[in-house]
Amino acid sequence: MQKYLTPALALLLLPLLASPAAAQNKEHQQMEAELRMLQEQNQQLSLAFQQAMEAIKALNGRFDAAMEAMRKGFADEALATKNMAGDVGTIAERARDSDARLRSLTDEIKALQASVAALASNLAQGGNTTSALPTDPNALPTTAAPAVTIPAPTAAAPLPSTIGTSPSRMLQGAKGDYDRGDYTLAITGFDQVIRSYPDSEAAIEAYYWTGESLLYLNRNGDAITAFNQALQKGPRSQYASSAMFKRGVAQERQGDLAAARASYEQTVKQFPTSVDATLAQQRLSRQTPAATSTPARP
Repeated sequence: MQKYLTPALALLLLPLLASPAAAQNKEHQQMEAELRMLQEQNQQLSLAFQQAMEAIKALNGRFDAAMEAMRKGFADEALATKNMAGDVGTIAERARDSDARLRSLTDEIKALQASVAALASNLAQGGNTTSALPTDPNALPTTAAPAVTIPAPTAAAPLPSTIGTSPSRMLQGAKGDYDRGDYTLAITGFDQVIRSYPDSEAAIEAYYWTGESLLYLNRNGDAITAFNQALQKGPRSQYASSAMFKRGVAQERQGDLAAARASYEQTVKQFPTSVDATLAQQRLSRQTPAATSTPARP
């Protein structure tokens, strides 16, 4: 009987043993379903991320294009401003040149007026004479009339030596002596320009070249005076920066380093773009000792 009970017991236990296996298989299937769901969600997230990255790239491209356009716009504006500044500088330079020519022409006209006035005065003085009235040789003799004394002609005043000479011609003549190295004669010529046309543009230039000539003659104190007069007459003239720098050179030669430094600093401050400002800055950096007594070309 035990022989028949064993198979029957096995048949009874078989469903009990199969039930946990079926449950385990169902749980495994559920896990696989959840895994597939996670994979699908991961794929969707990856796709969304790629789309977001593409959108960011496109946005970066538009941003770069906008920045490039802004940079190009700024560059074009800077170029236009630079060109405009150059045009303004050219116009200003031409205006200064025209102003200088007008001033020179005004000086020429004043010189011509002075020459005409001097000639008229000389002619008026030379023609101021009297003479006896003419007599009729056929007239009857009459009582003797008192003799008429004919005054001697009044000597006309001598014409000035500069008559008919314009300030620019006088200046060029003096500069010719300067270029030849005859600085004493050049100073005389420049002084003649200053005395004849004290309010002209030529006088300002004459003061400056007088200072240059005095530097060559090592007359530093007189050179400082001449440069100061040039600056006083024309503080914004074309020779102002050079006059200020050369004044510092003369002061440095005299050993007055404090005054020389002040002149160099003033040159750099008032005329920062000039060649004289560069030279003055070099002098400031070196602060060279005063020059020796041997005159050197400044």
